[in-house]
Amino acid sequence: DLHLWQALEETGYYMRSGCNRIAFRMETIAQLGPFLNSVAMQLSFLTNPDVDVAFHASSVQKGERLFLFFARSGSGKSTLAAYFAQHGYRLLSDDTLHFNIRKRHILPVPTASSLKENSYFLGRECQPGFDDLTEYIQDVSGKGHVKYVAPPAIENRPVPLQTFTDATIIFPRYDPGVTTSLRKLEPFDALNQMEVDGFSVREQEISRESVDFFLGLMTAGNTHALDFRDLAEAKAVLERTF
Repeated sequence: DLHLWQALEETGYYMRSGCNRIAFRMETIAQLGPFLNSVAMQLSFLTNPDVDVAFHASSVQKGERLFLFFARSGSGKSTLAAYFAQHGYRLLSDDTLHFNIRKRHILPVPTASSLKENSYFLGRECQPGFDDLTEYIQDVSGKGHVKYVAPPAIENRPVPLQTFTDATIIFPRYDPGVTTSLRKLEPFDALNQMEVDGFSVREQEISRESVDFFLGLMTAGNTHALDFRDLAEAKAVLERTF
């Protein structure tokens, strides 16, 4: 699990890959906060030789429908992905989305979904014994503690992009005070929504192939912003629209 933090003597942390080939110590996670997602994505290149491009995103799939949730940390992408996974969707990724651009495959890494304290209500609904799960300290930007909920089914088979009739990028934003709504994003607006650490490539220098893939994915025209206050409402809006 690329996102599992373990306290060591209350001061240090380990970040481990799912295949246990990499482990290293971080003394001060708070100072490294802005770089954590980039580190996770770089680890994915080391642990999976087929990964060419990684995004800071979560994704779910059901039949020919694919939702890619791109958002800043804390916006609700992991919570949405976990909710969809508990309601009949296959979880492809939480937080780090991997592609092989030569084969045009998504490479699933269905790690446990990271639920922050304001999303614990979802865990209690879907995960038996949720309150007994260990809370991990995520001392980054005041996000508080995190619990990790395993997906209901683990599948690691590559998923060809051409199998989807509906591949939709969603930029979610959770706000209990809004009315759940969906609006189309123009390509420039979609690019503006990306985080600085939201795109990483295997090569030290970004290749033309990687840039073309990134721009093609982000400007395909099926990109929307979702403001939501309720998970069931969000799911209903997305399924009704796509």
